[in-house]
Amino acid sequence: MILKVKNLLRENSGQGLIEYSLILLFIAVAVTVVLQLLGSSVLGLYQSVTGEWPGLP
Repeated sequence: MILKVKNLLRENSGQGLIEYSLILLFIAVAVTVVLQLLGSSVLGLYQSVTGEWPGLP
């Protein structure tokens, strides 16, 4: 059992997966922040082009 734990601590195979996960997390946070900042202006642009509120028939 102790040997298995030591082998898990020495392996680096999961390092790439963690790095990709952190990159995806950063992208998700960045997209959320951008949408929060630009959301009202995008909604205004949509309304000026279509003349209606999005989601209403």
